[in-house]
Amino acid sequence: MLNSIQQFIQQLPEVLKSLFMVAFPVFNPHHKLYFVYTIVFIVFILGVYYVRESKSNGFGLRKALAYCFPKSLYTKQSAILDYQCYLINGVLAIIVSLTGFFTLSQITSDFVNQFLCGLFGKTEIQVEMTLALKIVYTTFAVLVIDFGVFLAHYLLHKIPVLWEFHKAHHLAEGLNPITGFRYHPIDIGLKQTMKIFFLGIYMGIFGYFVNQEVKAITIAGLLISSFLFRFIIHLRHSHIWVSFGWHLSHIFQSPAMHHIHHSEKVEYYDKNFGLIFSFWDYMFGTIHVPKVREELTVGLGESDYQNIWQLYYVPFLQAYKLVSKSLGKVASAKAN
Repeated sequence: MLNSIQQFIQQLPEVLKSLFMVAFPVFNPHHKLYFVYTIVFIVFILGVYYVRESKSNGFGLRKALAYCFPKSLYTKQSAILDYQCYLINGVLAIIVSLTGFFTLSQITSDFVNQFLCGLFGKTEIQVEMTLALKIVYTTFAVLVIDFGVFLAHYLLHKIPVLWEFHKAHHLAEGLNPITGFRYHPIDIGLKQTMKIFFLGIYMGIFGYFVNQEVKAITIAGLLISSFLFRFIIHLRHSHIWVSFGWHLSHIFQSPAMHHIHHSEKVEYYDKNFGLIFSFWDYMFGTIHVPKVREELTVGLGESDYQNIWQLYYVPFLQAYKLVSKSLGKVASAKAN
C-alpha cells in the first residue's frame, strides 16, 4: 500500500505534489512528521514510560498514553497556537517553494565556482569520485549546514529586531512536537537563507577543486545526518527529558539541552543554540550541559501573543518600534 501511495505522489504535477506533502506530511520523508520518525518517537516515549514509571504506577494502555500525551499539554491555548502556526506555515512553504527559493544553494554554488574560475582559472585535473571523497564532502556539508543554522539562531537571539520574530517560538508555554513548527516566517526565512547560502558557498568551493559536481551521501533524499537526526527531533520539543550525558553532550545537542534553551530562567535565554552539534556553543561560550535533570518552566512569562494573528503581526509592530527608536537616536545625535 505504501509503495502505491509513493507511486501516486510521484505521478502528481509539482504543485499538487507540494500540496499533498503539506496536507499529508506522514508520507513525506523530508518532513519531521513522516510516519517512520513519528512511530519511532512514540515507541521511544512508551519505552521511557515503561522504564521510569511502570514499576511505581503499573503499566496500562491508558496510563501509558496519559504519560506520553498529557491532555493538559496538548490541549492548552499555547498548543492550539502551535497547531495553527503549523498549518499556516505549511501553506506559506508551498508558495515559497514555487518561487524557486530552494534553488538558491545551487545558484550560489554556480556563482562561487564561476568566480573562482575567473580568479584562478579553471581546474584542469578532475578528481576521481571515490566513496572516501563522498564521505569527506558529506561530513563537511553537514558541518556547514549546521553552523549556518546555529549562526542564524544566535543572531535571532542577539539582535533585538530579529529577537522580536524569534520570540514567538519561545513564548510557547509547553513543548510538544508541533512546537517545532511554531516559528514566524521571518525566523524561518533567515534560518533557511543562512543554511542554503553557506551550503552554496561550500558546494562552489568544493566543486571547483574537484572539477565536477559532487553528490552527498543521502537516505530518502536527505543528508544522512538529517535522516538520523529526525529520529530524535521530536524529543527536542516534548515533555520527555533525555540527556546524552556530560561528555557526549559537548559534541551533540541532547533534547535536554534544548529544554534548557526554552527555560523561563533568564540565565538560560542565550544558551544552547545548536541544532545537531554542541561544539558551536562551546566555541561561542553559550553552552550549558545540565549535570542532572532540572525542573523547568518553559516560556518567557509574557502574554503578547494570545492568538494566531498577534503571533504573526506583533513582531512586525515591535520591530518597527525598535527601528524607529534607533533611527530617532541617530537623528538626534547628528542634530547635536
